[in-house]
Amino acid sequence: MGAHRKEVNLDLLCKLAAVGLSNAEVAAILECSADLIETRYRAELDEGRNRARASVKRKQFEMAMAGNVTMLVWVGKNLCGQADKSEVTGKDGEPLYRPIDREELIGKLLGPGKPAVKPSVQ
Repeated sequence: MGAHRKEVNLDLLCKLAAVGLSNAEVAAILECSADLIETRYRAELDEGRNRARASVKRKQFEMAMAGNVTMLVWVGKNLCGQADKSEVTGKDGEPLYRPIDREELIGKLLGPGKPAVKPSVQ
């Protein structure tokens, strides 16, 4: 005789996955092993979690359309591919930072016409 196959309530499994329970938590409620849930019922777990994500996105969209500015920005970035972009440049489009060599720096600090290194007095 073969081993008794555990019957799992698939509707309940989907609902548990949809509310964010881990595989171990789903298994504990269904009184079976997490391995069984992960291997035999992967499609049902995925379906439940996909439904949860769809519900969250639907609610976020509703909130955005109702005028929630923060949610409008979130929906724009996540569902419409929008992004914050800021480009900062110096005068006339030049970069803000430009490498400066040692001699040029010393000249700027000491002023024009001054020697970069003072002769040592003996």
